Amino acid sequence: MKNLTLVLVGCALLWACSQPKPEPEAAAAEVKPAPVEIGDTKFIDTSKESLSNLASGNVDGFMNNLADDAKFFWNYGDNLVGKTAIADY
Repeated sequence: MKNLTLVLVGCALLWACSQPKPEPEAAAAEVKPAPVEIGDTKFIDTSKESLSNLASGNVDGFMNNLADDAKFFWNYGDNLVGKTAIADY
């Protein structure tokens, strides 16, 4: 029985090693993905202008782009609701 098992294992190894290797496929033409556009450039410009106003201390310029019911939430549970509350902060 042991001899038969050894013969079968040997045959399986020889058969596994004798399989031809698959031909490598030709390299496909490199496909470049289309550029991703998130949002419109006018929103980017508006955001940059708003942040530069805030950084320079021009709070009124920063507040011009906020809605009347704007909400600011922080991770420690505090929040501000409304344009006047944000301006007072």
